[in-house]
Amino acid sequence: MDQLLKNLGVDTAEAFSLATLHDLESPQPNWSMGRGDLHDLLALQILDDLMRVDAEVATILRDRTVAEGVLDCPGTANSLAEVVQFKMLHLFHLRGKARFLVHEQFYPLDLEDVYSRVFLPAAHPLLGYLGD
Repeated sequence: MDQLLKNLGVDTAEAFSLATLHDLESPQPNWSMGRGDLHDLLALQILDDLMRVDAEVATILRDRTVAEGVLDCPGTANSLAEVVQFKMLHLFHLRGKARFLVHEQFYPLDLEDVYSRVFLPAAHPLLGYLGD
């Protein structure tokens, strides 16, 4: 992903370094928010976009069932597509008072756990399809 972003003009060593002063401190791009990093969040957004524009990606994610749901609560999500939608809602779409009210009650660490909760379960079918 770093090479893809570099081709788009984004140097992740610099752009993904948060809480550091440019030119005064060494970049620290490999920080974590709990169980994920900025690469995970960017990849989540890419998957969300792909689901919206590519019916086959949407089908792959919709057909992959999840027993643990979201936050290890069965019934909160039945498919990887619903997990992606939940994570996108809580991480990017909630705004203002709605975001404050939700986050006042909880901020689950596994919201960022995109790699093991979304990518690993869908990796084989997604890589096969996208590789073609």
